[in-house]
Amino acid sequence: MEINDPIVLRDHSPEVISHYVQWLYRGVVYNLNENQDTLSEEFDRLTELYVLGHAIKDSAFQNNIIDALIAATEKYNRYPTSLVGRVHAQLPKKSKLWLLLVDMWAFRGKESWITMERTRVASNQHSISDVVRAPAEFWQDVNMALWAVCDKEVED
Repeated sequence: MEINDPIVLRDHSPEVISHYVQWLYRGVVYNLNENQDTLSEEFDRLTELYVLGHAIKDSAFQNNIIDALIAATEKYNRYPTSLVGRVHAQLPKKSKLWLLLVDMWAFRGKESWITMERTRVASNQHSISDVVRAPAEFWQDVNMALWAVCDKEVED
């Protein structure tokens, strides 16, 4: 992409672009508390914003989105596994958002997450588990991160 090449935004909703413009002027990333969305909607919106940041090559904006995702996971103690497929499809391999999701599972993951997913599927709250929908490449990266930690502990 050359400096004077146009940036095509047809894949991004006016609402997402509006959130970006608000960030430019206010320096504040879209916030769940301001808009009364569910946590799942917040994770989805933040992912859309990150994808927009990638499209327009605004790494400062992307870093702010990463910070907002981390803050949401810490505040609500929930981790957005449902985003893995979308991140895999819409962003380059090993994007910062992909690596964040891998790290969340590798360093914060718990057996209870899998158990909860199974329960949600069994009770028909979901037709297919978010865990099952995650691409195999994601689980390979999670395993590699876990093994790296184990290797480091053995060396120490």
